[in-house]
Amino acid sequence: MDSGRRFPSPEALVSSLGARTAHDLNNLIAVLSGHLYLIRQSSAPDAEGLDAMQTAIAQLERLSRNLAALGTTGSSGRRPLSANEVARRVAARHSSGALRLDLDESLPTVEGNEADLVEALHALVLNAVEASSPDAPIRLSTRHEPPAVVLEVEDAGRGIAPAIAERIFDPFFSTKGGRGRGMGLFLAATVAAAHGTSCRVEPREEGGIRASLPLPVSGER
Repeated sequence: MDSGRRFPSPEALVSSLGARTAHDLNNLIAVLSGHLYLIRQSSAPDAEGLDAMQTAIAQLERLSRNLAALGTTGSSGRRPLSANEVARRVAARHSSGALRLDLDESLPTVEGNEADLVEALHALVLNAVEASSPDAPIRLSTRHEPPAVVLEVEDAGRGIAPAIAERIFDPFFSTKGGRGRGMGLFLAATVAAAHGTSCRVEPREEGGIRASLPLPVSGER
């Protein structure tokens, strides 16, 4: 599956999605406010309420990072860089031993915005983590596939039902209920489009999915 679509400018994206974003954030803030009120009225801390608050805060932070990345995605900040370094930066964010690096150390240099690429790849890894059981292996790899270098994330999770395959890159579309905001694949596809390529998501024969982010080799067009 390929995003296969033209994405508007980041400024237009932020403007058009503003109302939906505000609605989403307000729902999460309401959860925080309600549990905070209950905790304040109690003589003892409410562990369940605190857990709900921490979950909501984590979702807010993730949504905020995704929106910030969308707001800055573009041609500025491009430079030659190492795809392996992007992969290592993303891996450093995850303490789970289930994430395995498989990096080709002979890769050519690519050209891109490192901050945007880190956020896009991080979103793909988070999707893989959330689709998999806690100890299921997740593979983060790099390879040279001329004329591009490919960053790839593979999981052995539940995969993607054919009925929703065409919607997975839509903003705010999620199959995770309250656990997802539906921005991860949209962000990855937008960053890929800004780099002149496309994010690809396809089922694995062994189960789960393979998400790929090809990048142009530096100096090649």
